[in-house]
Amino acid sequence: PSHVSVKEPTPSIASDISLPIATQELRQRLRQLENGTTLGQSPLGQIQLTIRHSSQRNKLVVVVHSCRNLIAFSEDGSDPYVRMYLLPDKRRSGRRKTHVSKKTLNPVFDQSFDFSVSLPEVQRRTLDVAVKNSGGFLSKDKGLLGKVLVGLASEELARGWTQWYDLTEDGTRPHVVT
Repeated sequence: PSHVSVKEPTPSIASDISLPIATQELRQRLRQLENGTTLGQSPLGQIQLTIRHSSQRNKLVVVVHSCRNLIAFSEDGSDPYVRMYLLPDKRRSGRRKTHVSKKTLNPVFDQSFDFSVSLPEVQRRTLDVAVKNSGGFLSKDKGLLGKVLVGLASEELARGWTQWYDLTEDGTRPHVVT
């Protein structure tokens, strides 16, 4: 007699696959944060910036140093770059971008950018800094890795500062250096 083998249905792994890796990792880090188990880690990683205003040149100078502990967008990691606007100006001409750093969660950029703006004017503005995943030309892996909004009303702006900023999904919790 011939046996018809009936395969037992294997547990679906679709539930594990359907979420992009970045979403899974984000949820895991947020769970750790709720449970208080992260070792002082920001759930979306951090970015190090130097920010100062040069009154001689009448420019805001921003140095994008590096990022650490970014979310992996795929098995290969992420292809991060940094995009900045000086809010409320979101015109293309006001955008500044770093190069793309391939397959890393701890990219080093060390790139300097400037925005032509007076000190009284810049102190009313906010620096919108987004770390994004480049992905390919038609890749679905493009997307936001994290964001920070830096208030520039500080009296320290003329001297400048270098600081690590926590990245969040929408950049809320604006950082104001006092």
